[in-house]
Amino acid sequence: MDALADALELTGAGRADFLSGSGRVEERSVAAPTDLVPRQLPPRLMSFVGRTEEVGVLDDVVARVATDRHSDAGTVVVTMSGLPGIGKTALAVEWGHRAASRFPDGQLYLNLRGFDAKNEPLSSGEALRELLTSLGVAESKICRGLGARIGQYRTLVSAMRILVILDNVVDPDQVRPLLPVGAGSAALVLSRHRLPGLVAQVGAVPVSLGVLRPAEACQLISSRLSSSARARDVQMEELQPLVDMCSGLPLALALIASRAQLDPGAISEYAARSVDDQTGLAVLSLGDRSTSFESILVRSIDSLSKEARDCFILIGLGASSEFSIAEVASLRGHGRIEARSLIDELMDASLVQAAGGGRMTLHDLLWEFVVREAQREVPEDVANLCRKRLLDYLIHNAVAATATFAPHRTRPDLSQPAVGVVLEEFRTPQEGRAWMESTLDTALAAVGHGVGWGLLAEVAWLAEGVSAYLDIQGRWTDLLTTEEAALRAGEMLDDAQIQALACRRMAIAQARVGEVASAEDSARRAIRLYSRFGDISGEAHAHRLLGGLLEESCAHESALEHRREALSRFEILGDEAATAMALNAVGWSHALLGEFDVALDYCLRSTDTATRLGHSRSIAAAWDSVGFIARSIGDRARAENAYDHALASWRASGERYYLARTYESVAGLRAETGDQRGAIDALETALDLYDELGSPEIDRIQGLLAELADSTAREDEAGRVCGTGVSGRRDIGSIPAVPQTLAPKASIKGSRPGDR
Repeated sequence: MDALADALELTGAGRADFLSGSGRVEERSVAAPTDLVPRQLPPRLMSFVGRTEEVGVLDDVVARVATDRHSDAGTVVVTMSGLPGIGKTALAVEWGHRAASRFPDGQLYLNLRGFDAKNEPLSSGEALRELLTSLGVAESKICRGLGARIGQYRTLVSAMRILVILDNVVDPDQVRPLLPVGAGSAALVLSRHRLPGLVAQVGAVPVSLGVLRPAEACQLISSRLSSSARARDVQMEELQPLVDMCSGLPLALALIASRAQLDPGAISEYAARSVDDQTGLAVLSLGDRSTSFESILVRSIDSLSKEARDCFILIGLGASSEFSIAEVASLRGHGRIEARSLIDELMDASLVQAAGGGRMTLHDLLWEFVVREAQREVPEDVANLCRKRLLDYLIHNAVAATATFAPHRTRPDLSQPAVGVVLEEFRTPQEGRAWMESTLDTALAAVGHGVGWGLLAEVAWLAEGVSAYLDIQGRWTDLLTTEEAALRAGEMLDDAQIQALACRRMAIAQARVGEVASAEDSARRAIRLYSRFGDISGEAHAHRLLGGLLEESCAHESALEHRREALSRFEILGDEAATAMALNAVGWSHALLGEFDVALDYCLRSTDTATRLGHSRSIAAAWDSVGFIARSIGDRARAENAYDHALASWRASGERYYLARTYESVAGLRAETGDQRGAIDALETALDLYDELGSPEIDRIQGLLAELADSTAREDEAGRVCGTGVSGRRDIGSIPAVPQTLAPKASIKGSRPGDR
């Protein structure tokens, strides 16, 4: 026993107690009575569903448990973590029952009360007392000191093959003395915290639970209702809004099913209430605080440090349930390192989950909770400052990111960001695009909320910050929505500059979604506004925009007039980047009027200027125009070379929509030369790009492919360029309606209004 006491590092009174007559294990009833095998697992749920992957992990783990009591293999430990109500206990109990035969000496279950609203967490000493009692040790024979009690427990279970489920563990120190020792045993340690200490120190296998899949969520509800005679007539369709509200959280789904079982007639009312985003927590209350999702959540939050709790609540001031460390740091006004530490604590408590790409997310119900708590707890002036910093973060970094992949675009003259805002560093276009893609949904949400927050100027500049990326990606509905918000903000501020810029960007989106008349109105309004406060550059861009829109309406003479107005203003300003685009636009208008020699001169001047500046989008648009002109005069070799240049530059710029349009032109060129297979390949590439963008062009391209496959003779397309009688046009064989051959979109020809 002295050797055992040494191994346990017992000293002082604890060692004396362990070695005394009252503490010597051999003098106590250490072994459980042979006729008593503890079977303490709670009952299995009748409605257990899903968790196939997690059960597989546990099965693999139990396969490692030794079947020989005298094996040298150690105890297998699994940590199971997840947010409150995720179903940790249900899974552990279900699996414990399934695997019971592997543990013939018993299965123990102990709630350590780590998140109990009324009671303190169970101490290791008290937990050991309960475990020893469960194993048949009489109360009078349980050692008094903690060290002695640990030794007594380990000695007793060392020759056993048992399963121990330790639920609601608060930290590794609480549970470490409770782990069984020796071969043949396993411990499942359940906690809202991830307990990395156990993973590092005892080699525990970590299992993190996520939400149920939609089909599994419906299965859980259905199985619960089918077991209730009162609720069997409730249709799943009635419950779907409630199921959606729960976002796969098992506890929430169980509470909804209980509602339906207790009062089937009121289920429609509950479903209607769930449509309101702020009623989820109320619907999930049955009047029993011990099972209310909100009360369970509060207990998790109360276990946090004050700093982490405050950070969690401040997240509710944001625009989205998804966020990055930098966004949280900016929201709080402190650095990344501190924000990272606090987010780690929230992740350890399973309140925040990783969403990929360096971003984090909250479950929908947790998001509802923190939004409400932020409204309750955070003073209005503090909330305004936090939100101002968040929008400053999004604005300044969106503008900086855009500069990497759209360097030709004029950067807005922004004021300095608020103190505490994190500024990212973008070294390549790829880094700029990656940040924009990962942050875009949050930025769009911030635009939507910003007007209500009273941050009107910030809304306008954030809309401008994301507009280039939205246009490049073909997300024109989002672009239209953001610019409508920016225009509304400009009108509320009575700021003509903001209104003019919003009108310009809005016109792009309106044209892209087919609202050409509205787009023309927006462009003309922008021209008037720019002229009113003397912004020559803005006025020039608006003229160029209107020229492109008039071309859509086949008003080519008027389009050329506005493009010349734009070119003259850009030349006066000495804006070479804008001049390059305007040269191409003027050249394109001449091409549509059949004036190919003049058109080629303008477009080649554009390619020279754009190439010298290194602006890939302008280079691509100009070469695309040269390709069209060369086709029109029968110089197919030159056309092929020009389109190759255009395709390479569109790829470099990331402009998938315009890349697809040029592939259509390539298809037409190949059809002219009898390369039907090559034409089909080019159209299929264009179709894939349109499909990625969700573009309405898909049906048109599918129709062209069908016609091409039929190899039907097509009419001469020379007279179908908006009825303008373009001369020099060549027959294109089996493709009657390749857009750039027939009526190329002005936006491809350097008249894109978004290029600032």
